[in-house]
Amino acid sequence: MALLANSVTFTQEDPTLHEFHRSVHCVGCHGTNQMKLVQPNSPEVNKMRDYWDKGEPIPWAKVHDIPDYVRFPHKRHMNVESTRLIESAGSGCDMEKDPRSLECRLMQFKMGGDARCESCHGNVSQMEVVKVVDKSFGGMGWCMQCHLQVKGAVERKRTGSTLAGWFNAKQNDAEREKKMHMVHEKGFHNPNMNDCYTCHY
Repeated sequence: MALLANSVTFTQEDPTLHEFHRSVHCVGCHGTNQMKLVQPNSPEVNKMRDYWDKGEPIPWAKVHDIPDYVRFPHKRHMNVESTRLIESAGSGCDMEKDPRSLECRLMQFKMGGDARCESCHGNVSQMEVVKVVDKSFGGMGWCMQCHLQVKGAVERKRTGSTLAGWFNAKQNDAEREKKMHMVHEKGFHNPNMNDCYTCHY
């Protein structure tokens, strides 16, 4: 499953790609029918080898799907600094009791690396067949749970409508904006994680 992470990284150049679909990625480790390498006797891997031999793309079944009106760039989620989250995010995690709780997902997200992927997709490396681990995956409420853990998100929400909060904040002094975590340490405005246009076209 190490290739899964590399393939996702490879497709991050195009934020519209939520899957890897070319058998060339698979053949690199698993090999062809003529030279079977990793998992030489796997019926599922042999299906991929057959597609490779025929020169046909693999007809992937999309597992982690979100509506077409949602903009979801993996790259933004993979590269964001963990320091953008509030200090207490993930501190109440109990992996034994509820590993898919919001607190545990936040803890994994803050850890970065493979754990960051697991925060949304679960431990894919341990799955025989990839499946969705959270019933509400990709739903607006599910996404907003984490977006509200970004520094300043709650304060902005309390300013009234999120757009009003954004425009009113621009009229306030820089110190207030800094306290509300609206300004990045480089002086740029952080995106408002509660605005509709952050996620929707």
